[in-house]
Amino acid sequence: MNVRWCAVAFVVLVMASCATHHTPTPSVRTPIPATGSPTDSPTAAPTPTVLAYTRCNAIDLKLGIVPLLEQIGQYNFVFLSLTNTDATACFLVGYPKIHAYDVRGALPLTFHRPTNGSFANQMAAKPPELVRLPPRGVGYVVLAQGSCRDASPPGGIRAATRIVLTLPDDDADLSVTPRTQEFDGSAVKNTLFNCATDVAVTPIGSDPYSAER
Repeated sequence: MNVRWCAVAFVVLVMASCATHHTPTPSVRTPIPATGSPTDSPTAAPTPTVLAYTRCNAIDLKLGIVPLLEQIGQYNFVFLSLTNTDATACFLVGYPKIHAYDVRGALPLTFHRPTNGSFANQMAAKPPELVRLPPRGVGYVVLAQGSCRDASPPGGIRAATRIVLTLPDDDADLSVTPRTQEFDGSAVKNTLFNCATDVAVTPIGSDPYSAER
């Protein structure tokens, strides 16, 4: 009787020992990719900024006069600049309207487009171009008239103290006050005069000196 119970106790101990020391099944863990790792999708290159151009408004432009750099033949040239002061790009194209005044009123000048057979055909042979002005970009207009040398107009020589420009397809005016500058050791008025009444006006361009080359 004691032998039978000892055998049973032995079997129970063996089964308990096997249950306690069984080999565990290893668990499987799914790896989590690290954020920003090289396996992520590559970052796309930045898209270049594309400027959308609309027609320039007079309110966004500043009219100026480019200082003379050289004497160009025997003619009087005035180089006008149009600077885009707005944060938005715009464009200009065509011929502007020009008027010139002094304290006595409008100077008796005739403004026209350059034509073949006149001295101005050398400075404006190209047709109007589309001039794109990014912010702070500049366009140019050249005014050309004959020399005042030995001229004696009625009432004396008058110099314009204000030049007014009207953009193509725009009713608003821009104006600038010409100033005297030093040129070849002499004081020169960089403006228009009444001694040569014929004044050629170039279309708006991107280079102030391309018209007279």
